[in-house]
Amino acid sequence: MDNNSDNLRFLPLLAPDQNQGRIIHVAHQIPYQVTHDIKEDERLHWTFTSRHGHAAMYAGMQSLIDEWETVCIGWTGKMYERSMSSSKDVNQLEIDESTLSEKGKLAMTTQLQHEHNCIPLFLDSESIAGHYHGYCKTLLWPLFNYIIWNDATDGRIEKAQWNFYEAVNQKYADLIVEHYQTGDTIWIHDYHLLLVPDMVRTKLPKARIGLFVHSPFPSSEIFRCLPKRQEILKGMLGANLVGFQTYANARHFISTSTRVLGYESSPDGVENDGHFCHVGTFPIGIDVDAVDSIRKSSDVVPKIKAITEMYSDKKILVGRDKIDLVQGVLQKLAAFEKFLLDYPEWQNKVVLIQVTDANSTDSLKNENKVSEMVAHINGNIGSLEWSPVYHYHHQIQTDEYYALLSTADAALITAVRDGMNTTCSEYVMCQQEKHGSLIVSELTGTAGSMGSALLVNPWDYAGVAKAINDALLMSEEEKLARHMQLLAHVKSNTTSFWAHSFVKMLLHTCLLSEQSKNTPKLKLEYLRDQYRHSKKRLICFDYDGTLTPIKKTPMAAVPPKDMLQYLTALCQDPRNEVWIISGRDENALNNWLGHIDHLGMSAEHGSFMRYPNSKKWVNLTEHLDMGWKNDVLEIFTYYTERTTGSFIEHKRCALTWHYRLADPEYGAFQAKECQNHLEQAILSKLPVEVLVGKKNLEVRPTSVNKGEILKKLLASSTTPFDFVMCCGDDRTDEDMFKTLKKSDLYEHQKFAVLVGNEDQKTQANWLLPNVQQVIENVIWVYSNSSTLAHTDNNFTPVLYNTNIISASNLTQPNEMGLKGVLYNQDTASCGSEPLQDPSLPNALPRIALVNQRNDNHCNATLIDSIIKAQTQGAVGAVIYGPDILQNNSEQSLMVPSGTNITITVYFISVHVGDELFHKIMLYKDVPPSSLGTTFSVKPYVRLLLLPSSAGGINAWEVTLLIVSILLVTSFLASVVMHWHIWRKRKRQQYLIEQGLIPTPVEMLPMGKHIFEETQLEALFPRQIMTDDGSHRASNEDQPVCVICLDNIQIGSSIRRLPCEHEYHCKCIGM
Repeated sequence: MDNNSDNLRFLPLLAPDQNQGRIIHVAHQIPYQVTHDIKEDERLHWTFTSRHGHAAMYAGMQSLIDEWETVCIGWTGKMYERSMSSSKDVNQLEIDESTLSEKGKLAMTTQLQHEHNCIPLFLDSESIAGHYHGYCKTLLWPLFNYIIWNDATDGRIEKAQWNFYEAVNQKYADLIVEHYQTGDTIWIHDYHLLLVPDMVRTKLPKARIGLFVHSPFPSSEIFRCLPKRQEILKGMLGANLVGFQTYANARHFISTSTRVLGYESSPDGVENDGHFCHVGTFPIGIDVDAVDSIRKSSDVVPKIKAITEMYSDKKILVGRDKIDLVQGVLQKLAAFEKFLLDYPEWQNKVVLIQVTDANSTDSLKNENKVSEMVAHINGNIGSLEWSPVYHYHHQIQTDEYYALLSTADAALITAVRDGMNTTCSEYVMCQQEKHGSLIVSELTGTAGSMGSALLVNPWDYAGVAKAINDALLMSEEEKLARHMQLLAHVKSNTTSFWAHSFVKMLLHTCLLSEQSKNTPKLKLEYLRDQYRHSKKRLICFDYDGTLTPIKKTPMAAVPPKDMLQYLTALCQDPRNEVWIISGRDENALNNWLGHIDHLGMSAEHGSFMRYPNSKKWVNLTEHLDMGWKNDVLEIFTYYTERTTGSFIEHKRCALTWHYRLADPEYGAFQAKECQNHLEQAILSKLPVEVLVGKKNLEVRPTSVNKGEILKKLLASSTTPFDFVMCCGDDRTDEDMFKTLKKSDLYEHQKFAVLVGNEDQKTQANWLLPNVQQVIENVIWVYSNSSTLAHTDNNFTPVLYNTNIISASNLTQPNEMGLKGVLYNQDTASCGSEPLQDPSLPNALPRIALVNQRNDNHCNATLIDSIIKAQTQGAVGAVIYGPDILQNNSEQSLMVPSGTNITITVYFISVHVGDELFHKIMLYKDVPPSSLGTTFSVKPYVRLLLLPSSAGGINAWEVTLLIVSILLVTSFLASVVMHWHIWRKRKRQQYLIEQGLIPTPVEMLPMGKHIFEETQLEALFPRQIMTDDGSHRASNEDQPVCVICLDNIQIGSSIRRLPCEHEYHCKCIGM
């Protein structure tokens, strides 16, 4: 666990120019009280004054503005309206937020952002009552302060208040996301907003998020009383860093996360599905410079003198508390009465000045009790001349408060449960001249850091009375020594140091997390490409923690039906060799996975193998000596007897000690002791090793591990694998990763995938954060390589890869495609309700099946059907009908523009559509009683549609392929043709040389410039065109000149070529 008092001072400081982005403070209320001022004949104006309360938190936020740009998001708090003519604010009227116009809200927001960098959140009175006055103050605040509700209810009020708490937290989260900029750091404050970190994390996965809880945090025994305990813990764990005031609070949070959620933890934080949430301690202080300046101001000094003169002959005890059950005001009064009775010499010589502030809806009830107690003390012990207790129940002015602290002889803080009480620090700062004593309850967070104060148990009235007497009688030397130690602590732990420490640690942990992410997240598009281009694949999965979540009891890890579905499809591909390599025994694997055809299995970390399409298990450890099991069993039995909830699992070749059901902290302690015992007594003598798993210890032979199984599989294949993937989540899978890493395969053919925490050291080269990612992403990629897939009633995929085209002008799915549960939208019914399964859970993504018939009697258009599906919450629509895909033009595959359609639309053939429709109707009509034991719920038609480019080649690739084929064909044809010409010429030359054929007449070149007229006349005699029909050069009725292409008239001078074509003599120029 991070402790800033020891090591934060040595963290590297980030220079201001390296602090990328802003710091977004998210508090329950903005630091300013909002007042609406109105003047006659003038525009409205808002006034913002510093808010009373939470001064330390707001001062810490303010201290960061010199190094970072800061923004504050929060509720406006109660708003007031006053007339500008009044000189004081005593007659302010509270404004109902619902009566505030949008213009007024905009004016306030603009002014707040411009003047104070604050972004207000407006809440209606119902939300305020349900969130703040309801869930926060009646459930969370009492429980966090160890006050258990005594009134039993039916839960309806608590549920309604929880709904408000969740809704208001969501409004904060939405406002954060709206104003977030890349590089910003988000700092969320206190128990009012515990759900916000995870809500923001969902929208901004890479954001830097810190949460500081100013209130105490209870132990797990108290926290588990909260009905929504899991939701609140998961909300908090969405942060990168969770800070607390004390080490005890931080330890309680880590312990509670482990006990309630079952998460793995360490002293530094909690692991949450691959995300590590750091936990630290950051005690808050006060703004020392501001307090010192105020106490020396001209407003305070006269009041100090006046109070001193008023009580010149009395010792002054001072206390300032909120009047609630945890501040211990009643205990303080009872202890003071005990002091006056046990030490009567102090009667008429000491007074207690107690200032209280209203804090909750029960304040009137508590105020009455305090008033009665004060009256009782003053009536029984006091006199007309002396009142032992002066009680002031109102908000005193700042100057009066610091004057009171400066004149006191001792401060009395008796809270029965509190975080860091800033009154203690303010008192120390104000006592630099008088050195008065500080009496502090040992149950507060302040007690741990102020050891020089007099620590008391507020329930021990006699002990508190004695401490008061000791404080008043303490020598000046001892008071000075104690004061100097307290003052040094207060000056070194200021609000500025607190804020800077938290931000530095938050940035530091985020930086470490980013740097430690040596294992990148698996790129599914890259995986799919390598998978589809491979011809021989080996795919190995661990079972627990990889295909199924870790369960507290081993036999509860039943495989999910969707995982069985996809695993079955994966094994059906003849190019795949699929193996489950698990630590489970043969019986468990047979029962859960034995029915899947073509699936290979290895049990007990490689001790047994069952090859695909075989029912026989092969024992690979027959030659090994198992005599060591008796010694190991004796040690495991010893720790089982002493660790409640632990048990031993007997395997044929291994022994496993499970402590998942034991107390998390004690179980982890016993596991370390057991491991040390085994290493000293067993490992040094016998050929076995200890595997430290998740909440278990396993002892097995050293020659048996998952890496050896992978070696055997790689070596046994007659055809080399060109794609190998191994998925696992713990230490036992590292042997498999190591073997794959050392194999002779190319790097792009190896996929060693760790399922778990990104900070975990591993031999794997890829990462998936949790089991759900494996099932939803990896198996989807494997088992659905076609364009459309749905599952039948046996959970066997039915695949299609033709006549499925997406609307090209609408939203396109990502590379993982569009997936969900299909339901029928009966557009032919013309306004009737959609025929969908009423038991379909709302949480499942839905895809509408639309039969778009071309019936004249039906007014439903294609646009109407798609908009209807979008209104029903569908993520996509599948359109089919008699006219769909009949015309393959691009225009026919587009939805008419000008509509507000945001979902994905696919067109499919009528045959595929009818088959899907009958599947839906079949499942709809099947009564649950006829499903037998196969289904826990009625089955659904689960659908996957991938982008059209994912299954085959696109138009550009087709064009490129055709052109390439034509070029190659042309080249080959040219080679053959030239070869034939060369052979013909060689044969002709041979015949001429033998005299078998005459030498051919050499033709002169046809260039005009080398012919003389006599030569041309000799070759092509001039002729006169006549009508005797002697020309036969053309099939035309009238001959045409082959040079100018004009008709040759009778009487024209022409020449006739050997090919019987004719041309005008004038066209050649001779």
